Amino acid sequence: MAPVDAIKQAIFDHGPVSAAVCVNTDFQGYTGGVFNPTKPCRQINHAIVLVGWDDSRGAWRLRNSWGPDWGEDGYMWIAYGKYYVGYSANYVVYNGSTPPAPDPDAAPRSPSLCPRLPAADPNRNPRRGSDLLARSAQSYALAVQRDSIVL
Repeated sequence: MAPVDAIKQAIFDHGPVSAAVCVNTDFQGYTGGVFNPTKPCRQINHAIVLVGWDDSRGAWRLRNSWGPDWGEDGYMWIAYGKYYVGYSANYVVYNGSTPPAPDPDAAPRSPSLCPRLPAADPNRNPRRGSDLLARSAQSYALAVQRDSIVL
């Protein structure tokens, strides 16, 4: 895991940093303040974004993907080093100003080759996330990994 100071420098230099964290029922139940749990969490299983920090709190400002009904309008303060926060921290560096022009000789991509997400299950609790979200986050992380800097 990257040192706290390296993640801070990346946020300062490049903006929000993608990372992972261990999520359990305590994390899911967060409503405010600095999350500083004593109960262990053993499996890193959720993608998040670190958007800032506060040394007076000893905590990261974390943006979650569960929407504004979770935590503090979709955000959390989490103590440095808790629940593996910052695991696989990375940011993307893009040095181009425009994407490359399409190759006129290339065959058009069939829409059937584009992945389709299944319809949301209205009976599933969105605060708990889903296996689909975890797989999507892992796939995204792998796709971006080529052009990202892992701290």
